[in-house]
Amino acid sequence: MTGAARRSLAAALLGIPAVFAAVFASVRATNFSGYDEWLYVRMASRGIVGWPYANRPLVWLWHLPPARLAPNSLTAYYVAYCAYLLATALLTFLLVRRLGHGNRIAFLAGVFAAVWAPVDHARLNAVGLIGYAGFTMATFLAALLLLEAYARRRPLLLLGACAAAFIAPRGTEATIPVLALAGTLPWWMRPRGARPWGWSVAWAAVVALGAAHALRPLLSGTLQPSYQAGLGLDPQPLHVAGRLLAQFGFHLGPLLTTPLLKMAVPAAPLAAAVFVAFFALVGRDPEATPAEERRALWRLAALGLLLAAAAYSAFVLASRIAGAERTQILSAPGIALFLAGAAGLLGTLAPARLKAWLVGAAGAWVVAVGAARTVDMQRDWDAWGSFPAQNGALVQLTAAAPDLLPNTMVVLIDEAHAFPASFSFRHAVDYLYQGRALGLVWGASDYLYPCRFTPAAIECEPWETIREEWRADPTRHRYDEVVAVRLGRDGRLALLDEWPAGLPVAAPAGYRPRARIVSGGAVPPERGILSR
Repeated sequence: MTGAARRSLAAALLGIPAVFAAVFASVRATNFSGYDEWLYVRMASRGIVGWPYANRPLVWLWHLPPARLAPNSLTAYYVAYCAYLLATALLTFLLVRRLGHGNRIAFLAGVFAAVWAPVDHARLNAVGLIGYAGFTMATFLAALLLLEAYARRRPLLLLGACAAAFIAPRGTEATIPVLALAGTLPWWMRPRGARPWGWSVAWAAVVALGAAHALRPLLSGTLQPSYQAGLGLDPQPLHVAGRLLAQFGFHLGPLLTTPLLKMAVPAAPLAAAVFVAFFALVGRDPEATPAEERRALWRLAALGLLLAAAAYSAFVLASRIAGAERTQILSAPGIALFLAGAAGLLGTLAPARLKAWLVGAAGAWVVAVGAARTVDMQRDWDAWGSFPAQNGALVQLTAAAPDLLPNTMVVLIDEAHAFPASFSFRHAVDYLYQGRALGLVWGASDYLYPCRFTPAAIECEPWETIREEWRADPTRHRYDEVVAVRLGRDGRLALLDEWPAGLPVAAPAGYRPRARIVSGGAVPPERGILSR
């Protein structure tokens, strides 16, 4: 590799993180949807990685690094999440290079994979989507290792690729179609070598084995209840095709439909300027004949569309997934390949002296719109995100009850609707009190943990499918083991010394909430996750 080639490669590898940082700097670690975040934090803190009623035994695998390296920190989840997204972007860059394209086109693809998810609000939820990001990274690591194994004729690299390909579906079955398509990647390489039949067959066998493990309990109906069944399977071809086209519209439409008013944020020109600076440093790709270049770029764009369609496919089979939430993480590399190929093709329409300017301008537009859209989505999170209300309630709860005796049940009357599902509050209390207490939101969804009020106690019966793996045994809490609190519409939380009216049991004997409170001990380190 010449000195110029090394400088070009270094500029690309530094430029992708720089552009990503310029776009993602506005995103907060506290973007909570209100449902899953406390569940994920609690499970990771206990080293539990499996989601049994979804047949995803490794779903929280990628939560473990932040939970272990920097426990009790939402910032750690944010940093790990960004690392996974960025790693996927860098893998996209390397994959495009291995397919035979130069640094410039590969740089475009890497940048677009990092910054282009224009309407997926969930992509800004670090705690909730860190698993998706981690398994997307694993999927494209597997694809790149397969290409490297074939190009270098290194069977050991193929073993690494197969290991990653087997692991990814154990976290989310959405990766299976992408992994299946990845088996064709050696056929897309430029220039082509010997036909990779053996490599593709070996790959297909591993992907089929992983798919069988992931899908068999779901397709056979032996997993009841299952998370996927609740999404509403609708395999009718016309319906699936319509939803697939809609996903492409969500992902590509904002390039043309984003109002200029949304672009009037500092992040847009800043990110575009960073992109342009590194794009110039990457320099030109080796010259090819116009016909060869166009053919290669068309192939790259087509491969990108196929990868994106494969990434959408698990989502578009579900009738209840109508928007873009969670769909623009696994599909981002595929869309990035398409956009990079399209930008390169646009450049071929210009005279040679204007080619780089046109390609750079197209890339800068994608980056600027991506940055503006990210800022706009963060504003939405600031308006309706659940963390401020949940954090405020939990800060007040831990101030009123610094610690609680074992087997305490905290019953929340949630007039502020901070916790739309009872399991969210349950796991927050479980986490903050180190397993000595649980939470229950009266009137909220009892998903996973149905509870009932009897004359003598509150009895909770977790779903059978989660009891063993989550170590969630049935519990019984006498009323002298209950603490009731009320969260008002103004966000103020009050400990209720008298049993609240409106609950199924009226004035049970023995209710003495302050007798459950323990004061004067050391503050549990888990409280550091709260913002005070």
